This record gives sequence, C-alpha cells and structure tokens, in this order.
Amino acid sequence: MENHDKEFIDKLEKRFKENMDRHPSIKWDFVKSSILNDPDLYDAIYAMEETGGEPDLVDLEIFKGLVYVDLADKSPTGRRSLCYDKKARQARKENPPASSVEEEIGEFGIKLLSEDKYIALAEIATFDTKTTSWIKTPEDIRAKGGALFAGRRFDRVFVYYNSPESYYKDRGFRVYIQI
Repeated sequence: MENHDKEFIDKLEKRFKENMDRHPSIKWDFVKSSILNDPDLYDAIYAMEETGGEPDLVDLEIFKGLVYVDLADKSPTGRRSLCYDKKARQARKENPPASSVEEEIGEFGIKLLSEDKYIALAEIATFDTKTTSWIKTPEDIRAKGGALFAGRRFDRVFVYYNSPESYYKDRGFRVYIQI
C-alpha cells in the first residue's frame, strides 16, 4: 500500500500519542496496520481529517469496539451549513444547501453520532462549546418533523431539536467509523 499520505499518517500518530487517555491500552502499530491494510477505513479517516474532524482513536464501551471519531474542538468546518437529510434539503423553498448530513455520510461508510454516543464522548473530550453538531435522530422524531443536534455550554451537553430543513454556519456533524 504505497499510495498512502505519510504526512496524514504522521498526523494521526502524533494525535494518537498526545491523547493516550482516549485509548490507554492500544498500541500505535496495531492502529497504523489496521488503517493501512483497509482502503475503505483509510479513505474514511482521510475524509474525516480533510473536512476538519481531527479524528482520533477512542476506546469506549458504548461504541462496542475501537472507533475513529471526530474530536475537533468545533464542529468540523468542512461539514457545516447542511440540512439534516435529503428530504429536508429538497423541501427547502429558498436557498437549499448543496447537500445534507445523511447524503454526506453515505459516501464513506461512516456513522453519525447518536445522542448517547455524543454524551459519552463528551465525558472524555471537550468540544462544541461555540458550535453545535447534528446527531442521529430517532425515526419517531424525524417522522414528526424534527431533527436533533447537540452542543456543550456551561460545562454540560445539551441536546436540542430543530426543523431538519434548517442549516447554520456554526452547525456541522460528527462521525465515527469502527476499525
């Protein structure tokens, strides 16, 4: 696999080693090998990095295994100003964005953080103190015309609802992928 970006792998390694509390019993060589030997995993993590997610490895029980997840302080800059899903985007009468969260996620085999995963992740890292991120919305809420997003204020996580057609310059989305 000689087609890999050394600078990208070095950046992941540096982040991994600077944040050992997120994965205390995991060795970098195992992670590097997993990434380099799985082109889909490599491409997904690369896309997460390129869009501002600053992905790092996390070992939390709620994920049922090791995952790479967006841990940037602010909602990833390359994934903002999007409606929740395609249906919502197409329903906009004026100024629809170019894409939606669910359409973007579909490209790389990554998953949107759910409310419980977002909250668990917020226990080991501080993020979204000045931004918010769309989170996986249960079908019953989506069927009633709502969509969920979360953010951190006053040292705690808040989960809010909004119309899925809405989009804001400071709202993006966070994703993860199993390794």
